[in-house]
Amino acid sequence: MKKLSDASIFLFAFLLISNACQQEESYGPSNGDVIFTFTQIASINGQLAPAYVVLTYTDGNGSLAQDVKLPLYLVNQVFGSAPLELPAGNYQLQQFTAIDSDNKVIYATPKKGSDKAGQVTLPLLIEFSVSQNTTSEVAAEVLAVSPDDTPADYGYSNFGVGGTNSNSEVLIKTNVKIEIGGVLYENVDAQIRVSGYDSYNGLQWTKDFNFTGPDDNVLAIQNGYHHYSIELLDKWGIHDIQSDIPAQAIWDSRVDGPLPTTYVLAGSKNAKKLSSYITSFEVDAPGGGTVFRLDSKVQYRYNNSEELENIRHQSYNSQTSQFEEASLDVFTHEGAFVSHITTYLLGKLYSDYDYQYGVENKVTLTMHYNNELVLTQSSATNQTNDHMNVSYSSSNGNAFKYEFDILLKNIVNDKTTQSSQLCNQGNYQYDKNINPFRHLGYADFNFQNWSANNKVTEDVHYLACGFPTLIPVSHSYTYDQEGYPLEKITTYKIGSLDGDVPPQTTRQLKTQFYYQ
Repeated sequence: MKKLSDASIFLFAFLLISNACQQEESYGPSNGDVIFTFTQIASINGQLAPAYVVLTYTDGNGSLAQDVKLPLYLVNQVFGSAPLELPAGNYQLQQFTAIDSDNKVIYATPKKGSDKAGQVTLPLLIEFSVSQNTTSEVAAEVLAVSPDDTPADYGYSNFGVGGTNSNSEVLIKTNVKIEIGGVLYENVDAQIRVSGYDSYNGLQWTKDFNFTGPDDNVLAIQNGYHHYSIELLDKWGIHDIQSDIPAQAIWDSRVDGPLPTTYVLAGSKNAKKLSSYITSFEVDAPGGGTVFRLDSKVQYRYNNSEELENIRHQSYNSQTSQFEEASLDVFTHEGAFVSHITTYLLGKLYSDYDYQYGVENKVTLTMHYNNELVLTQSSATNQTNDHMNVSYSSSNGNAFKYEFDILLKNIVNDKTTQSSQLCNQGNYQYDKNINPFRHLGYADFNFQNWSANNKVTEDVHYLACGFPTLIPVSHSYTYDQEGYPLEKITTYKIGSLDGDVPPQTTRQLKTQFYYQ
């Protein structure tokens, strides 16, 4: 008499147990049952017993059945699945894992050619047949999956139906780039959410990451799910998601993978229009201390094409408690560019700016208030767009040069020279939010609205050629949810040349911003 194998004993025992329950049942036309078995082996310490087997197989026509989940039973140290009813024919078992009740992988059968294939005598793929009105058995050989194992070790792209090796991670690169009003912000901080799903699109795992720009961030995500999504969570009102990313694509695009890829989350929107801002200067208060006193108001008006039409400057009159007209800038456009600005002071013609654009941009300022003196500004960036040279020449023969370095669309350091004399030089630091002046649609004569982000510190040294009465040192901001400043506090020190000992007194200016 031929001795029964352990797997055959399981099949025989299972058929005896289930026979009574199936006496009234019948197979569908030309169908049969198949039971999948494997011998119990030692699992990794702390792992639960397997509760399900997860299968992927193809039929004789090549049709794929993926992540078929069947309950497991244990008889005489042999695990076997509940019967799977299939049409009679030939099949090929392509993936075989056993998972616990929490969908953690306990065992897996490696594929031929994988790193683990040499540890079993019969790696996948396994051919099997189903006969009409019979129950057949497919015996697989499994290995215990350790926390350090990955699906790729077994030749898999994932472990199926949410199955995961809980300590197995894969490293991917991400970045965030947002375009506001045609300006690409490449240095932003944001929150990214990565989620893993099973083959039925059921959420199995999710984690939020704090992204810090501008460089690519490496995220450690849980390996072994069927597919993934990578999502930007509402940065400045912008949301983006890359969804249905196959596990194999994640695996191949990992940092140390064959096709390392940076997943870039992006979006764009129109810039918010600055409506006005009001400044208040810090003054000494009666009886001690300081208070902020209203100083000025600047209002912006736009035409129907949303182009800047005029800027109205007003000064605060403390006697009348009202803002009074000081000057008005009127803008003319040619296409998308500012071509001319006329300034009126108290209703009288004050100055004109003419703009010309090309490889070298040119702005000509005619100062009607100063005997029609003409000052011409010419500017051009270098080939790598990280440095700009600016020359200023006056119709009376005076001239000076200004130049600055550019990093992430910000002026990070600058210097002014006259003839061979260095007048001043400065270094600047910025935050990562939106400078509303950059989105006014023009570059001012002195490049004060040029940078994309907002200054937080200024370190300027005046060596010659004069100095301002007050020198800004630092700026602090309060922002809205879209990244625009609502309030700025600027701290000033008393101006002086380097080497002089200025008074240590500081003053602050408060700026409040309003938008359309």
